[in-house]
Formats: sequence, structure tokens, C-alpha cells
Amino acid sequence: QEMPISPITRVDHCEASAAAPTFSSQGIALLEAAFALNEFPSAEQRRTLAAVLEASTRQVTVWFQNRRARGIPLPVPRATPTGF
Repeated sequence: QEMPISPITRVDHCEASAAAPTFSSQGIALLEAAFALNEFPSAEQRRTLAAVLEASTRQVTVWFQNRRARGIPLPVPRATPTGF
């Protein structure tokens, strides 16, 4: 006996997901300048940036989150003493 086909249709991953929005080089320069002044902009500052960049406040918020994550230096491995 055959199993009934599931009502869930398989959608190819490439078709299902939209490309991540990207900022122009000018937009990135503006975001970097804003980040240099304040790594944690207020809601009003994020709204203003989003309006200038013609993006959503969520896109601006995520950009700042990602930028803060990239800015954290990785710990440098300590040299172990030899002969122990």
C-alpha cells in the first residue's frame, strides 16, 4: 500500500528564500560613520537612518547587530610555556 502524498509542497530553497538586501557603498559609508559615533543608536536614530537609506528599521537594526559582532576581536591564543 502506498503512503498518501503529504499536503505540504516542497519548494526549492532557492525559490523560497529571497536574496538578502544589501546596502550601496554610500549607504555602508553612512552606516559606518553612524557606527563610529554610536554603536547603539536610539530608535529615532535608526528610523532616521532607515529613511535616508530607503530601508526598513529592521534592516538598519540588523546591520548594527552584525557590525558589533564583527567588531569584537577574537581572543589571541596564549603561548604555552615549553618544557612542561
